[in-house]
Amino acid sequence: MLRPEAARMRLNRLWWIALALGVLGLVALSLPYALSAHYLEKGSVRLVQGDPPALHAAVEDLERAVALDGRNVQARRQLARAYLILAQPQSALAALQPALDVAPKNPLVSLELVDVYTALGQAEAAVQTYEAGGLGMPSAAAAAAYLQRAEERRQAGDRIAAVELWRKALVADPGNLYALWQLRQAARVAGDDATAAHYEEQLRYSDLRSVAVPSHVQLAEYQGRAMAQLAEAGIWTDETLHNIASYQVWQFAQGEVGRHTERVLQALLWDRPGDIDLRFYLAELYHRRGEWEQAEAAYRAVLERDAAYAQAMLRLGMVFQARGRLAEAADWYARYRALAPDDLLGLERLVEVHEVLGAPDTTALREQLRDRSDDRRIAAQLLGVPADAVQLGENLVRNGDFESWLSGRPEWWSVSNMATGDPWNEGLFIGGREELDAPDGSAMRIQGMWLRQEPDKEPGRWGYWYFDERSRRIATLPLEPDGVYLISFDYRSDAEEGQGAAVYVSDREEVLWRGDRRLPKTGYAWRHFVAVAANRSGAEATMRLLLRHWGSGVMAFDRVRVSRLELPGELRGALDTARFWSSGL
Repeated sequence: MLRPEAARMRLNRLWWIALALGVLGLVALSLPYALSAHYLEKGSVRLVQGDPPALHAAVEDLERAVALDGRNVQARRQLARAYLILAQPQSALAALQPALDVAPKNPLVSLELVDVYTALGQAEAAVQTYEAGGLGMPSAAAAAAYLQRAEERRQAGDRIAAVELWRKALVADPGNLYALWQLRQAARVAGDDATAAHYEEQLRYSDLRSVAVPSHVQLAEYQGRAMAQLAEAGIWTDETLHNIASYQVWQFAQGEVGRHTERVLQALLWDRPGDIDLRFYLAELYHRRGEWEQAEAAYRAVLERDAAYAQAMLRLGMVFQARGRLAEAADWYARYRALAPDDLLGLERLVEVHEVLGAPDTTALREQLRDRSDDRRIAAQLLGVPADAVQLGENLVRNGDFESWLSGRPEWWSVSNMATGDPWNEGLFIGGREELDAPDGSAMRIQGMWLRQEPDKEPGRWGYWYFDERSRRIATLPLEPDGVYLISFDYRSDAEEGQGAAVYVSDREEVLWRGDRRLPKTGYAWRHFVAVAANRSGAEATMRLLLRHWGSGVMAFDRVRVSRLELPGELRGALDTARFWSSGL
């Protein structure tokens, strides 16, 4: 018989053994769930990467996650998403359906299932799932399903049912161009002119979500068809159509949505096969994605239809330069320069490749470039003095080359929006980074989609202030009494003078100049602008630099400079008016 002390020790050991076994049991039971979470995280990261190898690796990881924990709803949703991207909707359905047993009221599972049914072409099942879930939230797949069902009802002659489905599509995808267009058409057929005018107003002045490339491929097809019909009906001008297509290619070139942009352009070209500008934008799309062979073929197709389409020549030069085929690049740059001799970008690119190739005319071309872009030379020309009599001070503008960006805006620059509808005319503008055809790495691009012209309101405009990141306010640059200053930049603008690019520095005539200096139209060409002006106020003053856009179309700025000029004594205080210069004029 054990003594009490020994019995207690034995019981204590047994208790610890039982506890350890319990812990090990819990670990064994929880291990599959922990591993499932691990593979879910790995798969989710790879899914975001989006390239084919990463997508296939994501599927493997997510399949492991589901095998380890069949009730992992998030893993099943992600797996279904991966299969959809890989165009395997049946596999997506098989992955997702068990999640309904685990979480039958989870709205995210229902939304994913709507996507799957739409990809399978089962529009009725997609609509039923969306409505049964009482979702009432935006869903691109549900909108695509509603549009498909509406087309079926319209073709069957049931216009009332079609109208109801187009309205539901607008709930699932607010601002959907195709639904708005069809509702406008239905109102006209019904003789309801007021309702038709209401929809027409929404279409003419579409908001940004309406013209952004859809996240669903079927919606992209519908959007392209609607855009073509809007131009044919005269609700959009051809200029508006091209402007929006240009914006879409600029902002939505990469990844899966880039394929949707391609679908929009193909749908447009189906209705407008002779539209050479749309063909150019399709080539640009391939170019922005780095798909060199497709870009080359598409640019050549543009030139086959219009042998004088100069921009296609410039872009072919860029494509060949990117591929290291410099002799061919030089040939295309030379052809472009023959048609667009005033474009600084074309001349710069020609000089670049000629320097590498050791071409005999390199020195002469470089001198031509300096004559058009050397601020010291140009300032001396404006003042009528030798170049060595002028010295440039430091550049007072930070990030004037727009290489650094923060949350969608250039660092040291801030948006100026005077197109809000009150007290200015309303407009739709977007600004951002342009890297494809910038003179120096990247440029700041502003695109105006549309601008109302109501006579009782001030003209709308949109741009960027030079901004002090430290004080978080518009920057003021100090000007010395009688100091002479140079303001220069490269720019391009496809809007007419007075409706496009402009530069503002002061609201006082004696401080450099007053109000906006409107810049000449350049088309696609880049030009260099220089202003030489003085602070004639007799005291210290400040300037505030604003670069902006007064109309629709594309404009861009690069290499912005503000410097004090060191001049001979006889010129100090002698500059009574601002003097302006622009290359190509």
